[in-house]
Formats: sequence, structure tokens, C-alpha cells
Amino acid sequence: GYGSYMYTEMEILDALPENVLALDHLGVLLAIRWPERADGYDTGLRTNVNLFRHVFAFLSESTDILKTNVPDNGYIVKWGPKPIVKQAIRDGRFMERLIEVRQ
Repeated sequence: GYGSYMYTEMEILDALPENVLALDHLGVLLAIRWPERADGYDTGLRTNVNLFRHVFAFLSESTDILKTNVPDNGYIVKWGPKPIVKQAIRDGRFMERLIEVRQ
């Protein structure tokens, strides 16, 4: 039944390294074909965290929104009796070992 499928899926997920799961959740394959007049709009883009700020800056023809960029960090949640938040991306780079974030 459906329940046994979910149980099997969780066993498989639990066997994967955390950084692989983080890459699956937070990693993005993205291709944007910027028009020629868009030079420089993506030079500071390193993760998907600020992606839409760059797209909106181009569409609005104003870079004011880029002043509100947030750090290129990413987090995942390990669910359980007590959920645990772990940092998976620091400064735009995936971490080999995830770090628990104190709440």
C-alpha cells in the first residue's frame, strides 16, 4: 500500500549523505537567456536565494532592488520529534558538512 511505499522511501532518504539531500533540495539548474542589453545583471548571482531580485531588477530597469540582497546562505530542515535546522549553503557554496543552527 501507499504507507509501505512512504516507509521505503524514507529508508532510502535516510541512507543518503546530508549534503546530497541538501543539493537535491537547494540546488538549481537554471539557464536564463538574457537579452544583449542585460550585461551585468547576473554577475553577482551565485545561488537561487537572490535570483528573483536580479530578474526584477532587469525587468524594472532599476538596480534598487539589488540593495536588498540577502546573504547567499541556504538551510534545510530535518523533520522528526524535534525538527533540526541545518545550514547547507554558506556564502554561495554547498557545504560538505552541514552545521546545525541553534534556534
